[in-house]
Amino acid sequence: LRFDQSGWFSPFEVLFYPCMLLTDRKDYSGSLERLEQTRPLVTEEDRPGLLRKVDRIGLFHYQRGRNFHKLDRYAEALVEFDRVLDLENQYVAEGYIVPHSLVEKAEIALKTEKPREARLLLEKARQYTDYDF
Repeated sequence: LRFDQSGWFSPFEVLFYPCMLLTDRKDYSGSLERLEQTRPLVTEEDRPGLLRKVDRIGLFHYQRGRNFHKLDRYAEALVEFDRVLDLENQYVAEGYIVPHSLVEKAEIALKTEKPREARLLLEKARQYTDYDF
């Protein structure tokens, strides 16, 4: 978590991190509902010392994709992961979401009986280093 100049968490982080906890607790619908509360904060202008807008956008879409995936809403999940990948070279602090999105897409490809696509996605994800898969 990052603090703003007054020493407090940014409004985005205050609302976003509980969404991650809800996902970890398998409350995917609850996480999606809570994520909607962060939507207005995702595109706020950058402020010094806080998470950059591009990273907020990526985290938002990655988290939505994870939840849709776990709810077996694959088409919606793939849209969200593609939004993450569209910004691939722009992330500063949250670059891990790119290879993780590729792995999530590979899992969906396997579940939808597309093994060749899954292999290509995993090969691309393996090109990234220092990530915990």
